Amino acid sequence: MTKKKEAGATPRQYEAAFKAEAVRLWQSSGQAAEKTAHELGISVFNLYKWKREGGEPPPPPPAGPPPRGRGGCAPLPLRRRNGSARPNACSAS
Repeated sequence: MTKKKEAGATPRQYEAAFKAEAVRLWQSSGQAAEKTAHELGISVFNLYKWKREGGEPPPPPPAGPPPRGRGGCAPLPLRRRNGSARPNACSAS
């Protein structure tokens, strides 16, 4: 007689609103992540993961013209991507 193998625990699914609120509570409380996670009944690893996944949006790019390299040339990756200049066109200055 063979026994059917029992499946492991099913991972819990949390709503996005809960995740965001948990991270907000943790960051605004000034407590350690471990303490906040324990109070909420979740894993501390979830807090760190949710912070990475739904972190604050990146700051907007600075207004104005793009930064220039030496001699007033655009940075090398930008020149190559745009194809606007030969690779060594600005390096002679």
